Amino acid sequence: MSSYLIADPTERMNRAAEKESWVLDFLRDEIYSTTKILAKYIVVDDRTARRLLRRMEKKGLLICDEIRFMGMKAVPLWGISSEGMLEGLSVDEIGKTKLKHHTPGRVSPITIAHTLDVQKYRIYLEFTHDLEDWIPTRLLPAQNEKKNHHLRWPVYPDGVGNVQTKNKGQLVVSPANKRHIEFYCKSYGYVDDRPTKMIL
Repeated sequence: MSSYLIADPTERMNRAAEKESWVLDFLRDEIYSTTKILAKYIVVDDRTARRLLRRMEKKGLLICDEIRFMGMKAVPLWGISSEGMLEGLSVDEIGKTKLKHHTPGRVSPITIAHTLDVQKYRIYLEFTHDLEDWIPTRLLPAQNEKKNHHLRWPVYPDGVGNVQTKNKGQLVVSPANKRHIEFYCKSYGYVDDRPTKMIL
């Protein structure tokens, strides 16, 4: 991934299509995000990202929304559309994926700051700790079951993913606040309730 100027028009088109694919993959998990976060994810500056996102909006792949929170000015949001959810997916992938598109005006000002922080942590871990197979909270199993259901987790983290540790273990990542990330070791389908912390 690089932002240098590409002279060949075909290569430029291919690179743009690749970045569009990265954006859609990210938003199928996260549903919505900001220009700055998406720019970081596809490794371009904000201005380049904004052009790409506007182009995707014109194609019907994204929805441009905005929200005000914590007394700040309106923050532009880019949400995945129903067309964007299906773009590039096979029939089998559509059947296996829990798809949800963005609905303008439905984002809560109360939770958005935390949601965006989780996205930032996800990108940080992907870039610095080779995070793979990220699963956000909404896609974790048995959340709609009763509390005493055997498949329901006692506590749901903000997401689950694999990172390379000294022990090459699988970890559940739960950003608790802006100062640290809590890692819950996960093995054989059970979550250890003893977190370790990494200061950012």
